[in-house]
Amino acid sequence: MRRPIQLSMLSFFILCPALLAQSMTIPLWSGAVPSPQPTSSPEHDMSRNTAPGHNQQLTDISDPAMLVFPPQGTVKNTGTAVLVFPGGGYRFLNMKAAGTEPCAWVNSLGMTCFLVKYRVPVDGLYPQQKAPLEDAQQAVRLVRSRAKEWKIDPSRIGLMGFSAGANLVLLMNAHPDDPSVLGTPAAGEVPTDKGKPVDARSNFTIACWPAYVAVKPAETELDPNYQPNEFTPATFLIQAEDDRLFHNNAIVYYRALMNAKMPGELHYYAMGGHAFGMHPSHFSQARWPDIAANWLRYNRLIPGWTEAPEAGEYNPTATSTSH
Repeated sequence: MRRPIQLSMLSFFILCPALLAQSMTIPLWSGAVPSPQPTSSPEHDMSRNTAPGHNQQLTDISDPAMLVFPPQGTVKNTGTAVLVFPGGGYRFLNMKAAGTEPCAWVNSLGMTCFLVKYRVPVDGLYPQQKAPLEDAQQAVRLVRSRAKEWKIDPSRIGLMGFSAGANLVLLMNAHPDDPSVLGTPAAGEVPTDKGKPVDARSNFTIACWPAYVAVKPAETELDPNYQPNEFTPATFLIQAEDDRLFHNNAIVYYRALMNAKMPGELHYYAMGGHAFGMHPSHFSQARWPDIAANWLRYNRLIPGWTEAPEAGEYNPTATSTSH
C-alpha cells in the first residue's frame, strides 16, 4: 500500500496562504448585542505594523462575527468543525498566529474552520464580564444550527483557543448553558430547536497555553468558574514550563479533569515561553500540531487512526518457518 505523502510543518506553513480560502463572514448578532458595547471606537489594528502578512492585533471589536474557512482543493471534508478563538488578553485579538494560521492547520486535516472575532476589549472575567462567553455560545449555536449547510456533523463541533482564547474555550467547557443572553435584547437571535436554544456545548476542546484559569498568586488551584462538569468534553492541553505568565494553568486544569474523571491530555514542554504558535522552530514542542492531529484521530474526530495490537497479540516470529 502506498503511504500518504506528509508535508513537513515548514512546507505546510509556506503553502498555507494557498490552502486557506475564506468563504463568508457571519455576524454573530445581526441586531443588538446582548451586553453593552465594549467600545464606541472603530475596529482597528493596534499593532501599527503595515508590512504585508503581518500579525494583526484587532481591537475595538463591537460587531462580533465568524470568518468561515472550508477545506479546499483535494482535501476531503471530514464533517468535523473547529471554532478558533484568538488570544490577546481580552484587549485585542491576535488574528494571524492565533487565528488564520490555526485555521490553515484545521483545513489541512479536512475540518471546516470558523475564526471567531469576539468582543474586545473587555474589563474583568466571568461572571462579572459575560460578553466573550455570549459570543462563544452564539458562535457554536450558529454552526450547529447551520451544520447541514456547511456539511458538518453537529456531533463533531470543537473549540480551539489560544491564551485568553483558551481561557474562553475552557469557560465554555463549564458554562455553555449560561442563560444570561436569554434575558437581553438579543434573546430573539439565539437559534432554537423545538422551542429551546440550540445546544452550545462543544464536542472537544483544544486549549493552547491557557490564561486566567488558576487562582493567583500561587496558581496552584483552579478558579471554580472553570471547574469541569457534565458539559466538559475531551480536552487537549498544551503549555510550556517557561511560560512566565501562566505556566501552571494547563497543569491545574488537567488535574481538575483527572479529579473529575473527565478525558484529557496534557503536553507540557520545557521551553517555548508563552504563545509559541503553530510552528515553533526549535525544541521538542516543534511538532505539537502533529501530536494534536493524532489526538483528533484517536478520538475519531478525523479519519486515520490505526489501533495498535492488544498486549500479547503481536508475535514477530509468527510468520517464521519451523524446522
